[in-house]
Amino acid sequence: MPIMGDVSQLIAAHSVLRAVAAGLFNPVGQKFRVTAKGGNRDALFVEWSLMKVLLAYLVLTIVAVIYAFALNGSWSLQESSSIALFWCWYNILVLSLTCLVCIEQPRKRKAERLLSGERVAVCFDGELRWYSILDISTSGLRIQGIAPAANGQPVELTIGGIALQARIVRTTQTDFALRIEDTIEARKAMIRKVYSSRYNFSVSEVRTNKLIKAVLVRAFR
Repeated sequence: MPIMGDVSQLIAAHSVLRAVAAGLFNPVGQKFRVTAKGGNRDALFVEWSLMKVLLAYLVLTIVAVIYAFALNGSWSLQESSSIALFWCWYNILVLSLTCLVCIEQPRKRKAERLLSGERVAVCFDGELRWYSILDISTSGLRIQGIAPAANGQPVELTIGGIALQARIVRTTQTDFALRIEDTIEARKAMIRKVYSSRYNFSVSEVRTNKLIKAVLVRAFR
């Protein structure tokens, strides 16, 4: 996680330094510039403006390592050679990962899923059943139990006093998923429900092997 923390800080470092310099040396007449929010999640997107800067830092670091330890071997780095080499390789790793972050792959889910344990009522063909919610988002929810109908069937659900129309989009032997109807009223209701309730947003456990696997899959996808 320290590596991923450095990556997250490096993403904003260039914009922060540029804003500080503008505020100190040329504070008058600056125009407001909207930062990238990553709103388009349906297609591949590359943040070239940031990636060019990171690639320049990466190339300079690699050239410095080659020059200091290969081409200029007669020059002694004294007792700091090991530390300098370690931090150079660490910088190369962090810069490489940050460059990968600049490449946004299309996302299958437009909304983040949040853990939940509350109850929801699902009505199909006049029959009402109660289930436990596994996770929830503004566009749908995953429910524990056997689905009351097949994929594609419309159902009515009641959660926290809110009645919504939904459709079954995925079923397994242990759970099923519902997609909320795509209307303004339903979206407003789900946004109020999701972001005003006490759902779990934090990461409680990090598994190193799965984290490394996810990073590698993301890098070479």
